[in-house]
Amino acid sequence: MNHIVFLALLAATSFLSAQGANPPSSTTSEPYDYSKTEVQRMKQFNHEDFITDLLHNPKSTEVGKGGSLAKMNLGSMPALARQGLAMVLINLNPCGANLPHVHPRASEAIYVIQGNVQVGFIEENGAKVIVNDLVTGQATFIPQGSIHYQVNLGCEQAVMIAANNNEDPGTLTIPAQFFKLPDGAIAASLGGTLDPEIRALNGSLPMNPAPGVEECLRRCGFGAYGTNNHPHSKFAAKFLQGTHRNQK
Repeated sequence: MNHIVFLALLAATSFLSAQGANPPSSTTSEPYDYSKTEVQRMKQFNHEDFITDLLHNPKSTEVGKGGSLAKMNLGSMPALARQGLAMVLINLNPCGANLPHVHPRASEAIYVIQGNVQVGFIEENGAKVIVNDLVTGQATFIPQGSIHYQVNLGCEQAVMIAANNNEDPGTLTIPAQFFKLPDGAIAASLGGTLDPEIRALNGSLPMNPAPGVEECLRRCGFGAYGTNNHPHSKFAAKFLQGTHRNQK
């Protein structure tokens, strides 16, 4: 599979080049020392500061019951400052979902390394909802600032590479952040009232990536959430075991 991953990375970087990487004046949270040349700035880093392990780095990996998101961005690799690129290795368990979210500072290219994945997005009010089912070897892109998601439609693990044209793309996960707004704003959004049960959802929403819907899990022959037969038990345990070995 290594050659497939290489082709995925090549396709993603080609997309970023075509879109145009962000210039030195791009928006980023990293302070930029304009008194130094780029050569001087880069000399402050060691050789190992230019690599990361997307398979065995728990510090830069987000793990939920639906899979994992291993990130290479400004937060995990400071040497990326002003380079205009970031990357995520997305692993979705059977039926797992990368919940609806927004990258406020970047577009995104997605390449499916393995699996059958639904990718959807909407750009703004009045825009058309774009939904496509992708299979291994297919690619798509998400416009900057769009609400988008990915769902594993299959009964096996799905693997994707996502590349962004900003080293600090930012992520706003819609379900989790919506309930952090003031009650008045939430109530107005839900028709004028805020049921206590709805407010209580804020504490019970799943971690991202989230497990899939029951219909998909039943179709794939998996048990309910939390059982040994649930796909989280198999795939997440395997991932966590790998990170533990890496820390030794």
